[in-house]
Amino acid sequence: MKRSLFNRRPAAVLTALAALVLPVVAAGPAEAVTRDVHVSYIYEDSLGDVTYDIRFNGTVKSNGPTGYIIDGDFDGYCAPGALTTQYATLAYHGAGDAWGYKTRSCDELPEHFHFTGTRKRGAKIELQVGATSGIANTYGYGTKMSYDIDAN
Repeated sequence: MKRSLFNRRPAAVLTALAALVLPVVAAGPAEAVTRDVHVSYIYEDSLGDVTYDIRFNGTVKSNGPTGYIIDGDFDGYCAPGALTTQYATLAYHGAGDAWGYKTRSCDELPEHFHFTGTRKRGAKIELQVGATSGIANTYGYGTKMSYDIDAN
């Protein structure tokens, strides 16, 4: 003999109906936040004259739980007179031990950057700019800045 759904206890029937009618809410990642980004490197020679002024101004935001988007303007000044080509770089870090770099000769600036990267879930994005201001074209860098792009 078959049992009808309505012959069961009322609580079981209500539970089954609720499962069909009520929406399922899944927990998702925290809401993303867009952060303004301002990183710079300024180098003065022994006379106090600015010989390098490198800047990146823009935004960084989440691109899902393990991604990010960096968008902004990379600009700078490198004093004339060097014997070799002078370079400026935007360094960025989101996942693992390796940093990524967007490097341009000073003559190619300004330039607009828009790119994506990956990060560990919940990781902050670190940015830093620099230039070949050292002996034998070694890089000098400004302060490393860290940006939390997940909602608190």
